Amino acid sequence: RSYYQRIQTQSAGAHTHSLSGTAASSGAHAHTVGIGAHTHSVAIGSHGHTITVNAAGNAENTVKNIAFNYIVRLA
Repeated sequence: RSYYQRIQTQSAGAHTHSLSGTAASSGAHAHTVGIGAHTHSVAIGSHGHTITVNAAGNAENTVKNIAFNYIVRLA
């Protein structure tokens, strides 16, 4: 077997590589890796919601609705 066939590569765990000489700086940059469709879940624990129901319902108090309600009550 050749030298390269005898080398075993581990993909897990921390490791280092030694390099003599100098290397050029790549400067500030970023990498983007598409990971496909996925979801995230956030547990928010026990909590509550409040609802307020006003006796007068804004746009429902138009003349048309007041007249309709009056007619319904007469029936």
